[in-house]
Amino acid sequence: MQNPFKTIAVATPAPPAPAPVPVSPPVRYRFLDALRGVALCGILFVNLRDLLDPWITDFTHPVLRFYDIGVQGRFVPVFAFLFGVSAWLLYNATRRRMPAAGARVLMARRFACLLPIGLLNMLALYSGDILTQYSVTALLLLVPATFLPRGPVLAVGLVGTVAAYWMFGNSPLTAVALMITGFAAAQYGLPAWLESVTARARGLATSIFALSAAAGTALAVRQADLLVSGRAADTPSYERVAGFAGVLLAVAFVTGLSLAWRSGGGRAVLDRIFTPLGRTALTNYLAASALVQIPLHALGQWTLPSLWLLPVITVGILALQWVCSVLWLRVFHYGPVEWAWRCATRWERVPMLRR
Repeated sequence: MQNPFKTIAVATPAPPAPAPVPVSPPVRYRFLDALRGVALCGILFVNLRDLLDPWITDFTHPVLRFYDIGVQGRFVPVFAFLFGVSAWLLYNATRRRMPAAGARVLMARRFACLLPIGLLNMLALYSGDILTQYSVTALLLLVPATFLPRGPVLAVGLVGTVAAYWMFGNSPLTAVALMITGFAAAQYGLPAWLESVTARARGLATSIFALSAAAGTALAVRQADLLVSGRAADTPSYERVAGFAGVLLAVAFVTGLSLAWRSGGGRAVLDRIFTPLGRTALTNYLAASALVQIPLHALGQWTLPSLWLLPVITVGILALQWVCSVLWLRVFHYGPVEWAWRCATRWERVPMLRR
């Protein structure tokens, strides 16, 4: 007789495999692109003045005075800070797709590939190149900083920035400290805050803008007084005054532009004019040196007819680069040098054409 209580084994279906968790695409902060474009314009004013230095004879000309007081040291801090911010954003975006160890390797490879670009520019086009220093700093400091908590990194960056400006004024050390500061500030959400339209964010940005603009302007007036009176060389604190004036005005510059970005009209203007330059900043930075050096070498012994041509030439180069950048980005995703840099970093051919 068959046992009625006999257990009958029933094959149960295997549980379905869990669906892969979608990886959200990295956020692109367009204000940073526009800000990088504005900073590039200021950098090119400084670089062009340096490139034409051998052909300048009147160093007391009003144009050069304006450059020393209104341009020198005002845009390099923004460029260095943005370099640190971008380094963190790229590392964080890569970490979404792979483990932290792989993201660090890719980050190190990215800056290692930037080094020969900077060296080539320094040796062939512009001896004051900043890319070499930036790539070495990123390899030695920013990559190791990914192992550390953001709080100590930010503290080191801020203290280092103040100490570098206090001891040396505008110097390569300030750029190093600002890169570290930008790297940590990005981890605290600074890029999103710069685009935030909340009343609290607007109020804080307005306060920072007002305080930094007032302090920076006061120091710039002091710098101008020392420079015009001829006492700059005899005043040990001149470099300190000029350095702090520059970095405070750079803070006012960034927060002021962020306030403009938060309004619809300001965002449209900044985005249309400066974002194309910012998205192809590396290409434009290198191309500007070539556009100046090649004609100068062709002319040989030559003197700049009038220093009033200096800003005119710079604006002309920037206008040409803006047109080329706009047309290029209609067809391609990246600038030509940016694309080559990305391919070298990833060791693969990155799609470039827009579909």
